[in-house]
Amino acid sequence: AIENLNISDLLKENTIPGLVIQDKGDEVTPFAGAQIVQQSWPNAQFFPTEKFGHSLQDPIVYQEILRFIGQAV
Repeated sequence: AIENLNISDLLKENTIPGLVIQDKGDEVTPFAGAQIVQQSWPNAQFFPTEKFGHSLQDPIVYQEILRFIGQAV
């Protein structure tokens, strides 16, 4: 079942770079879960935010996404 899926195990083998963005005040997705994802993903960068909630609607978030995409080019 999907409840038993451990994404951390899958990410350990992932070589694709990624960006994990998580707000400390997100009431939908726990902050600790995002930290586990980032720690399990060898090529992931972690960008924590505060006061944006689950939507992450803020220019600083958009700038970080553009910075990350720019690295890949």
